[in-house]
Amino acid sequence: VVAIIGILAAVAIPAYQDYTVRAKVSEGMGLAAAAKSSVSEFYTARGTMPSTSTLAGVNTFQTTPYISGVTYSGTGTAVGAGRVSITYRALSTGIVTGTSDTVIFQGLGNSTSGIRWTCTGGTLVDKYRPANCRG
Repeated sequence: VVAIIGILAAVAIPAYQDYTVRAKVSEGMGLAAAAKSSVSEFYTARGTMPSTSTLAGVNTFQTTPYISGVTYSGTGTAVGAGRVSITYRALSTGIVTGTSDTVIFQGLGNSTSGIRWTCTGGTLVDKYRPANCRG
């Protein structure tokens, strides 16, 4: 009986730890959703990416126990335009490895279809990302 409980614990504890990291990551996805909507509205109205976070409507002062920052960069249609970065805080136990991890949302503007967002950039390990953000 003790051996069986030990085997179950060996499987369950890592699975639970992965689940808690994914829950923390989803908090950042919510912050990114608001930023992406704001940038998309600006692009749709003006045909170019906003040049600053203020024009983009991205609140760069948003923080949570797991998020240390939200940044926006880019203007026009050049590579790097419309980039929203979410930085996860390195807690004493770390969100993943004890280091700060990032997820980068890249908006790719198209004059006929608006913005298509990708979220495969950044340093966060793929297994902790939502399925649509895995590289």
